[in-house]
Amino acid sequence: MKNNLSTAIPTWDNHLTANLQFIKTNLHYPLSLKNTASVIFSSVALILTAVLVWSGSLLINSHPKGYYFFWILAIIPFIITYIRAIQALYFLPLQTHKTISENQELICKFLEEQQLLVYTNQTQPQLFQIISKPLSPSSQQREVMLFIADEGRILINSHYTNAGFLLITNSKLKKQMLNNFKQWLQSAP
Repeated sequence: MKNNLSTAIPTWDNHLTANLQFIKTNLHYPLSLKNTASVIFSSVALILTAVLVWSGSLLINSHPKGYYFFWILAIIPFIITYIRAIQALYFLPLQTHKTISENQELICKFLEEQQLLVYTNQTQPQLFQIISKPLSPSSQQREVMLFIADEGRILINSHYTNAGFLLITNSKLKKQMLNNFKQWLQSAP
């Protein structure tokens, strides 16, 4: 299943295709400033928020227990951002015990049954990409899911385009697609 990429849809990241063997071996993207910026930002923001809330609780020591609730509320978005940023770096391996070409066929059949527009890479035919509709009418942020056919397994990753430093992002597509794919794999020949 090969489709032409539209100019409105993000094209393949050369970083991904160049580091495909690293990803297959280590199950994560190579670390760089570009893909770890949100992890660094959320870590710094978490530390600054904790220091500010702790300082505030020292200044008003008549009700310090009230600040624990505020502190917890203040750090939750940063913890969620940190966890999701880390998850975006990693690929989830699904064991299939099939060859690369059989796994490519499995991915094609599944995505075709889901009636999704699938993008493949001309130089790396084991890479498959699906892109969601914009998550909101006011932005072009989209969720991107990558499927990599490998020997004995299929690697899956989900991340966002144009994410910037959003505190909380939605991951409905990833959860839904993973559940559907796992169920489909159990019934697939």
